[in-house]
Amino acid sequence: MSIDLILKDNNIYPDFSEISDLYPEKCFYLDYVPRLIRGVDSYNQVELIYADNKREYKNEMSKIKKIIRILWAYYNVNVRTTLFDQNINIYSGVLTKKRFQLLNKIVAEKDAYRLSKELKKLEILIDLGLMDNLFSVLVFKDIDTMFWLNGLIVPLYIGDEKAIAFLEKICTTEGIYLRRFEKYQQGVTAKL
Repeated sequence: MSIDLILKDNNIYPDFSEISDLYPEKCFYLDYVPRLIRGVDSYNQVELIYADNKREYKNEMSKIKKIIRILWAYYNVNVRTTLFDQNINIYSGVLTKKRFQLLNKIVAEKDAYRLSKELKKLEILIDLGLMDNLFSVLVFKDIDTMFWLNGLIVPLYIGDEKAIAFLEKICTTEGIYLRRFEKYQQGVTAKL
């Protein structure tokens, strides 16, 4: 299934859970842990929460941002975001004054195409998404790949086998895991 068909069959914000049900073999996560942590108690103790550990959280964010930045340098990206549907004043406490002013400019332009062409603007959306403040989908049609930004664990659809190999190389270099999608099942323990 290509991204064009997925986007045609879905609304403006494709649902990762629906896509992962249909094409689990093409679904992945960018993650700071190598495998799905199945125990809720264990997960709660290792989960990175922005408010609790900003330095470590930002360190992991910077790795994911670099991965996206590399892809952005090579391929066109289409941005789908809920930003234009929100009152952006909620982000004034999250962003620096300069970045918040740039966010105001982005909203005033209401131009997702221009947003995708200017890295400084795109990185504001990426940051807000990785901090779980904003929902955005980045679509890289050239490599049949989509990123769902809404937290530090980033769901991906990768329809191109060559893109998987390329992303694995970038992720390995940046210290982020590209792990295959697994559906969580309560009571199932991790396998080696």
